[in-house]
Amino acid sequence: MTMRHLPTAVLLALGLGFATCGGSSSSTESEKAPAPVLKQQEEPKVVSACSLLTAEEAAAILGEPVEKPSESATGSTVSNCNWMTGSSTSVGILLRRASSKAEAERVYQQAHQQSKSVSGVDPEDISGLGDKAYWAGGHINQLNVFKGNYWLIIMANKGNGADSLAAAKAVAGKALAKLS
Repeated sequence: MTMRHLPTAVLLALGLGFATCGGSSSSTESEKAPAPVLKQQEEPKVVSACSLLTAEEAAAILGEPVEKPSESATGSTVSNCNWMTGSSTSVGILLRRASSKAEAERVYQQAHQQSKSVSGVDPEDISGLGDKAYWAGGHINQLNVFKGNYWLIIMANKGNGADSLAAAKAVAGKALAKLS
């Protein structure tokens, strides 16, 4: 018996034990404990990255109006949305939906381990966002957030040496609130 089924087995055994205590030796079908119903793991919902941030929110983060967002998707597992201003500053969200939390965490961990080779700098763990988060600065300047079955990669370019991490955190806060 796997550890996953252990709580169900314990509840079933307790239920059967209580059903037989104090009863007569000849029980009818209607007196027996009902069979447990095992809930199937729910498939994570399909979410568009563009639904996680409004144009008004993107404009507030960037400090100027944004154009209509550009969106792309790869099947039902990857969605990408970018908001750009007239002066070419931008924010973007790439959202990857995994089939399970374990798969999402595995992919997130692999990316975290490979981050330095891609960005040129050590990843910086960020607390308070999702289940886990890290900033990959250097060449790529992206915030990676793991939440449930989702992995968000948030890019922010405010231009003129502005703090991209602060902007990415603001996007993450808005996106995570809608993802929950």
